[in-house]
Amino acid sequence: MRTGQRWMGVAMLAALATACSLGGKHRSSGPVRRTEIPVEVSNHNWSDMVVYAMHLGTRYRLGTVTSMSSRDLRIPPGVAGISDGVQLVADPIGSDQVYVTEPIVTGPDEGIVFSIENQLSISTYSVEEVSILRAHKKRDLQPQPPRDRL
Repeated sequence: MRTGQRWMGVAMLAALATACSLGGKHRSSGPVRRTEIPVEVSNHNWSDMVVYAMHLGTRYRLGTVTSMSSRDLRIPPGVAGISDGVQLVADPIGSDQVYVTEPIVTGPDEGIVFSIENQLSISTYSVEEVSILRAHKKRDLQPQPPRDRL
């Protein structure tokens, strides 16, 4: 009888030691991406948004995008899984509504275009090649020729 109790105590101690050794470490379901992922965010919402990357239930703050503006953010290396991707979270400041994407998987030379709409449920994202993201940025920075007046 006492031997059974002793083994039960040893088993509980081993389980506790295992649980404690996992605390604070990043637990992944597979390999993680070792490079940054560019995220081009356009906020069409009336509220300023805090944007997070979420992987395995843990949120990583990427930055704030003010109302009716755009901003380039980056998901740090090691946050997104290679096979299970990452979710983006748009959290309006001063509101209890939150928008969470489905898991987004990107390739080595790809980034994410995230469009936050005034009605959060119709927000969208797409995965684009990094060269296309750069072309968008270059086009937006070039001065526009004056329009002819009619």
